[in-house]
Amino acid sequence: EEPRAEQYEDGKNIVPKPNEVIFWEDVGFKGARIWYEFNSEVTDLSKLIMRDSENWNDKISSFKLGSNAKVFLYEDVGCDEGLFVGHEGDGEKGVECYSLHEAGWGDRISSFKVLERGK
Repeated sequence: EEPRAEQYEDGKNIVPKPNEVIFWEDVGFKGARIWYEFNSEVTDLSKLIMRDSENWNDKISSFKLGSNAKVFLYEDVGCDEGLFVGHEGDGEKGVECYSLHEAGWGDRISSFKVLERGK
């Protein structure tokens, strides 16, 4: 599935659908963004072009996760090494990560999986 993408809209008031995750290139839900629904897997963010010749590898700095979605973030390509953490909505509300940098993981994500909550 191709990602949906928009550039440079402040995401402070954007709410993800229950089944999706939205990633931003900058802290605070700013900059370029991409979003995926569950049952998506991106194994190499260097192949996903952000703008011009830049790609999304090691660019994700914040995200919002829908209430029925779960996301696994990886430091390495292939979704199998360097697992950061899995985040999961609780069915009622989602998860907001204002800054991956605060956890030491900003600009380090190279692949990810989006799944349905509870699976």
